[in-house]
Amino acid sequence: MKCFLAFLLALTLLHSATITGSIYSYETFEKVNGTVLRFEGPQAAQVISPDGDYTVQLVEGEYNLTALHMENGSVKYFAKERLDVGPGNQTYDVVLFDPGWFEGELPDLGMEVPAQQKQDWTPFLALAVLIVIAIAAYLYLRGRTPKPAAEDEPLGEDESGVLRILAENEGRIEQKRLREILGHSESKMSLLLTELEVTGKIKRFRKGRENIIKLKKEA
Repeated sequence: MKCFLAFLLALTLLHSATITGSIYSYETFEKVNGTVLRFEGPQAAQVISPDGDYTVQLVEGEYNLTALHMENGSVKYFAKERLDVGPGNQTYDVVLFDPGWFEGELPDLGMEVPAQQKQDWTPFLALAVLIVIAIAAYLYLRGRTPKPAAEDEPLGEDESGVLRILAENEGRIEQKRLREILGHSESKMSLLLTELEVTGKIKRFRKGRENIIKLKKEA
């Protein structure tokens, strides 16, 4: 039996991914604390985000993701999306909207973890996931070489163009649309946005499969 459980654990880890992300309000694009996220698909899972960030371990496959934030006993924000989990770790940010946009789609408020998630080898799987996350975090921090902010350096024509278009679009725009307006390649667009994000001019986050670019107030 122990060998069989060990085999199941190894097989699950081989075909699973760590999903991390942040949860934002569509009104302010600020993080929302205390949100409940439920994943339904090849595996069922539920997590609570106390600080606007979340991490969950899922096997590969397609999932229905629902996110619910309540205040004073009523639903304030809600989201319902489709998530495709592939091999390797992924980042998936969630944007919460007015629940009125999802009339008839709100789930039961007692969002409970399905029973099939509670298996005998769960403690072993959780320990293995923590070890993998700790190793990944150590390697990431060890090899990280942050660039100093260059606030005093004048912006180039390309960078200024990005900020101008953001200002003309109420401070936010989809990355794909921005690239179409500027006529840049995907690689050049990515380099420009990375530079602006490092210097604190913009913020990028994911909504579904698309990147949203937001102009920071100090920019």
